[in-house]
Amino acid sequence: MSLIALLLLVATVTPVPPATEDPLARIAVIGASASAGWGVVVANDPSVDPVPIHHTHVDLADVLPVVLSGASPVMSRHADLSFFANPGNVGRVEMDAALAAEPTLIIAVDFLFWYGYGARPDSSRMAMLEHGLRELDRATMPILVGDIPDVSAAAEAEPIALISTRQVPTEPTLIALNARIHEWAAARPRVHVIPLAKLVSQWQQGTPPDLNGHAWPADCSLVQFDQLHPTAAGLIALTELVAADIRDHITPVTVQADPAVVLATLSANATSVAP
Repeated sequence: MSLIALLLLVATVTPVPPATEDPLARIAVIGASASAGWGVVVANDPSVDPVPIHHTHVDLADVLPVVLSGASPVMSRHADLSFFANPGNVGRVEMDAALAAEPTLIIAVDFLFWYGYGARPDSSRMAMLEHGLRELDRATMPILVGDIPDVSAAAEAEPIALISTRQVPTEPTLIALNARIHEWAAARPRVHVIPLAKLVSQWQQGTPPDLNGHAWPADCSLVQFDQLHPTAAGLIALTELVAADIRDHITPVTVQADPAVVLATLSANATSVAP
């Protein structure tokens, strides 16, 4: 057999490795009310009024494609405002729906929150967290998951508190829960932890965000009256954290770091679809 014929034969039988799919092709968002954008609206009618009359609700799945200015992901949203009522059931339903969308990446920033918080004794919180971790373990694609911040101040919010002191884990329990999340993630290269506990604590103490190379103004308001849910600025900050983790650990991508530009784009997008 001639050398040329041999080379042709080798070329025809050598398997070609499959192309690696873009991890930003399809992004699924799972989680609770922060990811679902509870109370977050942007103006869809140009106005100088501080509270716009015409507005559109936005959630993390709306904000992320704007912040990831170098990508065009197909988003599927599964975050549920009612997560607090039955985290075991809601978490399973969310994961079922997310996996059905065949995502290349799952964002679970506040998915574990109500597995740690909730009206249950501290002694049962770790077992409940393990339930949430098992749900996340069903996914084989990369996952960005947030650890659990201390929002105990929300139990004292005025004029009305949306959580009670009975739902808040003690400080030692919260520390143990977060240690377990980081331990669990360390054993799984596909999982990356967004350090919400540390960053939210800094923001609560008055340190403004400094995200993706952009220093935010000191007077920015990140949390709504309830001391629990993010404002529009807070949701953008949360999304900036997600984008930074994607860029640093998942795949290179251009990030829009200026929250004013992100907010203006969200408003323009809302205006374009307004009836």
